[in-house]
Amino acid sequence: MPEIKKEMLSSQVYRALKDMIANYRFSPGSRLNVEELAREF
Repeated sequence: MPEIKKEMLSSQVYRALKDMIANYRFSPGSRLNVEELAREF
């Protein structure tokens, strides 16, 4: 049986944002819209 991993929501969001930045989802120097990101997550 695979191990069930518990992870805080903040850690999940942090990891997702880090991946988005690494994959050039945002242009360098662009501002992030918190409301838009919240809807996306």
